[in-house]
Amino acid sequence: MVKKEFKPSPEQEAAVGHYLRGGDLKLLAVAGSGKTTTLKLMAEATPKKRLLYLAFNRSLTEEARGRFPRNVAVKTLHSLAWHEVVRNNPRLQAKLGEGEAHGQVRPHHVAKALRINDPLLAMVVRDSLARFLRSWDPKPRPHHIPEDFRQSRAHLDGKRWADLEAFILQGVETLWNRMRDEDDPFPLSHDGYVRIWAERGSRIRGFDAVLVDEAQDLDPVFAHLLELHKGTLQRIYVGDPRQSIYRWRGAVDAMTPLSAPEAHLTWSFRFSDRLGEAVRRVSARSQGGLIPVLGKAPWETVVDSREPAPPFTVLTRTNAWAMHAVLHYEPVHRDRVHVVGGVEELVWL
Repeated sequence: MVKKEFKPSPEQEAAVGHYLRGGDLKLLAVAGSGKTTTLKLMAEATPKKRLLYLAFNRSLTEEARGRFPRNVAVKTLHSLAWHEVVRNNPRLQAKLGEGEAHGQVRPHHVAKALRINDPLLAMVVRDSLARFLRSWDPKPRPHHIPEDFRQSRAHLDGKRWADLEAFILQGVETLWNRMRDEDDPFPLSHDGYVRIWAERGSRIRGFDAVLVDEAQDLDPVFAHLLELHKGTLQRIYVGDPRQSIYRWRGAVDAMTPLSAPEAHLTWSFRFSDRLGEAVRRVSARSQGGLIPVLGKAPWETVVDSREPAPPFTVLTRTNAWAMHAVLHYEPVHRDRVHVVGGVEELVWL
């Protein structure tokens, strides 16, 4: 069997052309449009350049390692920071921990450190700490406190809420100071060593360009780190602001405000244009505006509202809706369920 030669789409060729002209680039790509393939084409077009591929999700980097040529180093954003901050520091390695607790700050750590008896309050302080670490705010701010907790305490009068807010924010600042103290036993989180790296004004060295995948889900601290390299490192931001799935953890859209030329990948090879037409019709009436997606898959795609029959896949945006889907479709799947990516995080939550 003769393998059919791959031919890039006109949009992919245009994106590579933008890259070859140098300078930053925003590559706005719909789902299934071959963005990783496009990045691979860029790397292959400049074999003498040293490129860094960055992704937040480990599964993305594991897939990318088998696809990119040798001139591309593939890393998660956190592994890049770990290499610079933790790798040669035994004391920080000890604070990071091992096994199940590796890089995790649990509510019981917070409760013990701040002498909190209320487990819910300990969890709120823990979540506020995590939001602060992922931000680029110099100090803990009220917006780091989870909004659902704020709403649940709407019945409190002004002074009682002000006292509670001040306690939470002071607790976050105390825990951050303890976390970055190498001699303090309070655990170090993964977001903690990223924040340490950022506060040191660290730089990405040894590369000509950085390819940032899923840029619509960058944490503010990572967006800040990449902004430090403006004019010194070619930055290719890839993603789609409409596909942000990490807003719940403080991620920001780093693509829209970026001042750089744009290239678009609107051809999706996951479905036919019957679904593409449905997406265009629905999105044209939505607040976000028209999604210019074209379905280019060679197979037919059915669009209807009937209950699915096994085997089928349900896409959800949150953990809560994943649980809802499992329960809602139980009469159909009859307990034969697989969650892509595993259920460890759901169980922990």
